[in-house]
Amino acid sequence: MSPSTTAIPPTAEALPSLPAELTDRIVDFLHDDWRTLVSCVNTRDQTHPYSPLFPAAEYHLRNSIEILISGTNKELLEFTKCFAHGSHLASLVSSLHLRGPPVHQDELPHALFPTLLELGHLLNLRALSISHLAVELPHRFARFICRLPALEDLSCEGLRPLPNRPGAVRLVADAHASVEEALRFCRQLRRIQIVVSEESVPPDHPADSSGGPYDALLEILQRGPIAGVVPTPREINLQVIDPAMRARWEQALGRDASRLERLKYAVYEVLGMEDSRDGTWDFASRDFLRSSLLAPSLHQLCLRYNPWENTHNTTYRGSLPIEAFLDLLAHLFEVSGSETPQPRFPHLEELKIVLQLPHMVKASLESWIDFVNTLSSQNVPELKRTTIVLESTRSSNRGTHTDPAREMTSDLSRLSLRDSSVWDREDTVKVYAEVVRAAFAQLSNTDLECCVDQVSSSSQ
Repeated sequence: MSPSTTAIPPTAEALPSLPAELTDRIVDFLHDDWRTLVSCVNTRDQTHPYSPLFPAAEYHLRNSIEILISGTNKELLEFTKCFAHGSHLASLVSSLHLRGPPVHQDELPHALFPTLLELGHLLNLRALSISHLAVELPHRFARFICRLPALEDLSCEGLRPLPNRPGAVRLVADAHASVEEALRFCRQLRRIQIVVSEESVPPDHPADSSGGPYDALLEILQRGPIAGVVPTPREINLQVIDPAMRARWEQALGRDASRLERLKYAVYEVLGMEDSRDGTWDFASRDFLRSSLLAPSLHQLCLRYNPWENTHNTTYRGSLPIEAFLDLLAHLFEVSGSETPQPRFPHLEELKIVLQLPHMVKASLESWIDFVNTLSSQNVPELKRTTIVLESTRSSNRGTHTDPAREMTSDLSRLSLRDSSVWDREDTVKVYAEVVRAAFAQLSNTDLECCVDQVSSSSQ
């Protein structure tokens, strides 16, 4: 081939450029691949100050980074090396998710939280999520969290303690966070999510026992009020199935609800206004709900109610638990009595209630009407949307689980509220939903958008 016809690679400046919208769209497909996003960010340097890949790649790195914790911790080691202290990339990390491998139902997390991990040099890390990991040194785990200088948003889900092995020797001490670190965490906390299911706790370490990662975090939150620093999160997501552990979290987070704007709360015991004869109703959760709902800044409220999820709660199987819950909500939402009544929730804009329905439960139209009537514009003047989600459940060895989808797709035309035989079919949720819709149809607040959903999976 003659020199005149030899192909010469074009320089970077000579390469054709794509529209920015197309380049951003290409990078969007890489949003969950932090390694490739780092490569895209590194295309900009002093020699090439402009890179079409940089803006979208930087956005996704700042938005969220997910790290899989495994036996070899290969990905974690790559992350700590790439975002090491002094790296120009360290300032990009603002949201981080450390997770173990996915676990199936009734399976315990087996990946171990890295004991020696320190990320205090990530000065812009504001949101941290940790899920499906076993924790060997709980106080050191809590210290790791407290040493993140900018942390405001914490989520812990599916963590379990690692029981002490007989004869095992610890090479690292279970060191506690300092007072200064604990107070800073309490002072800066804006959002917290705690999710603890039965599957998260091994049989040899009951959920109501102390010494696990959740108890270590509770100890940190309890240090604050002693020193005059009360945690005042703006958003709380609390889903703890064990009543004793849930009561401790309620006490730690319910001291001051003055800044609470969003509350997502799950209850797995019977709630109501009156005392039960056998003393099995959960009044600790009722009191927490009362105090939290008095938050003057509350904008969004999501309540999940499933007293049948707890395998220890088998006393009530009929409609009484739901009727008691609706009675409690009606009392909480009604305007307080005084010469000049004031709404309890002046800023509440969105209400969502998720109910698990056992097979053959019947809806009380009167109870639903009493509750719906409290959603008037006088009680909740800013309420724009109410969503009721109904989930079908069935009994199993570990509590309640959602029925298969086929139970939710039978022909609605076959149903009749007056037909007693309907309760022998697998259409409990659909019939129940018709009663709820009938109650909302009588609501005088015409500006309120109401939605009654029926789902076949517990994904809310």
